[in-house]
Amino acid sequence: MKKLVVMEIKVFFLLFFSYINKNFSCDCCDECWEIFFPDKKPSSKYSDKNKKLDIPSIIDEEKEEGEKGVEENEEENEGEKEGEENKKEEERKKNEEEENKKEEEENKVYLESLLKDFDNNVRRLSRIFLRDKQDIYEKCRLLGRGASGVVCKIKKKNKEKFFALKWIVVKDNNGLKEIQKEIQNMIRLRNEKKIVKIFDVYKLKANSKVTFYIIMEFCENGNLDKAIENKQIKKEKDELAYQIINAVHSCYKKKIVHRDLKPQNIFLDKDWNVKLGDFGISDNFEYDGEDSSRVGSLRYMCYEIIQDLAHNPFKADLYSLGVLLYELYTGISYSEGEDENFIYKNGNIIGYKDNFYTNENVELKLNKNLADEKYKNLKILLTGLLQQFEKYRWDWENIFDSEFYKELDKKYKEKVIYLNV
Repeated sequence: MKKLVVMEIKVFFLLFFSYINKNFSCDCCDECWEIFFPDKKPSSKYSDKNKKLDIPSIIDEEKEEGEKGVEENEEENEGEKEGEENKKEEERKKNEEEENKKEEEENKVYLESLLKDFDNNVRRLSRIFLRDKQDIYEKCRLLGRGASGVVCKIKKKNKEKFFALKWIVVKDNNGLKEIQKEIQNMIRLRNEKKIVKIFDVYKLKANSKVTFYIIMEFCENGNLDKAIENKQIKKEKDELAYQIINAVHSCYKKKIVHRDLKPQNIFLDKDWNVKLGDFGISDNFEYDGEDSSRVGSLRYMCYEIIQDLAHNPFKADLYSLGVLLYELYTGISYSEGEDENFIYKNGNIIGYKDNFYTNENVELKLNKNLADEKYKNLKILLTGLLQQFEKYRWDWENIFDSEFYKELDKKYKEKVIYLNV
């Protein structure tokens, strides 16, 4: 009787808990079964249900979903912030471009006015430049020093924009004319991509001296002379040669003679592209004009200038171009191995030893230092440019018809990219 009562009680509780589990999703069926029926295995139905309803796992999943939601919100917030920052940066760049464009237009009008009336339109200063313009520019470092002035690197305040500042002290009318000519020639060449750009000019008059401050394009990689000396040329020599030839031709198109072509005056921008600069002794001539001035750098002077003869200044520039290209490709001075004890008489240069300019000497140099077959077309070009007598020296038509230039033009015409400031 007792066993029957106990059995009925067990059945009652079993039915009760089954009802509870069915209607209230009880998750403790296995535990109840073990309590009331310790000698029997739990129903597979309840076991499967327990496996499916794992409370800790559900809690973990909800926690992970919550964390994931927080992370997604944070990512959305970060994305919004980044979007706002990008928008601000775009607006800043746009404003800066508009400012630069406006400044460029103002400078263009100003520089054009200098060509019309230099003396009256040049900007005047009341104090030393960097003091007078200390709210705009700040000095960075000295780049070079010459007999008449210095060049230093300056920076526009609140901008990562650098310039070269050249200031020159003028003591007489001749000096005044020369500096005026230099500035005007740079203005005429300002739109040529292979020429150092000029941006601004200021003048300070104190007592009998006049100081000019010229703000120009800054070339980060110095000049070609240092690059050759340190063997740090980071661009193909053929591409540099192509740019140098085109830079000199830019002057020719404007009827401007540089008169001091040499590696020291070939500047290299941040991308190692050529910028022809230093127009201190440049001048304007007609194509058939003559010059009798002995100006330039001795090692790059043609035979006519050394001998103090009247000459075509454009042909004189082409001789200097030949020497420059020779030094670019060989890495050595064109006058190396020659008698460099130059003859002086009454302070004037008479010339090198007799055979320096002869065509035989030129051929000897080229065959010795450019012996490789790949320099075949270059040697033909240099032989034409380094002719002793002007009437046999190549002109621009010969240069552009040469195989050397044609190959470079085909290879680099569309690839050369210049810095636009």
